[in-house]
Amino acid sequence: MDQTYHKVLDHCTVSETADCIMCKGSGKIEDVFLPKSDLEEYKINRDYYEPLDALDIKKTRESWIALLYCDSVKGYGKSFRLYMWRMRKGEKIWKLTLCNFPADNNIAMPVNIQRMLKFIQKHRSNV
Repeated sequence: MDQTYHKVLDHCTVSETADCIMCKGSGKIEDVFLPKSDLEEYKINRDYYEPLDALDIKKTRESWIALLYCDSVKGYGKSFRLYMWRMRKGEKIWKLTLCNFPADNNIAMPVNIQRMLKFIQKHRSNV
């Protein structure tokens, strides 16, 4: 699996060369691997969903957030789902948090993505 290594300057920065237009650097550096990990590494309940593709949004030593494109094992079709995992100090296993939900008809809609970006810009400009 070919993984691209990036240094992240703050929680919004994608890489040193492709910064989020709305981010202001905090100076904190975290190591991340983008754009995605091996599909077998995504710890989801495979009794319900099979991951077809994934995009790592954030992956540090302690937290991992990803948007997965999954097929329902129960026959409900394909959907986008947001997931978050934590690796607690002293442990070496990613554990799924309670943050996993469908993102098709709400978050992944282009109009809602634009609304979220405007909302963030509004509040970042007031800082």
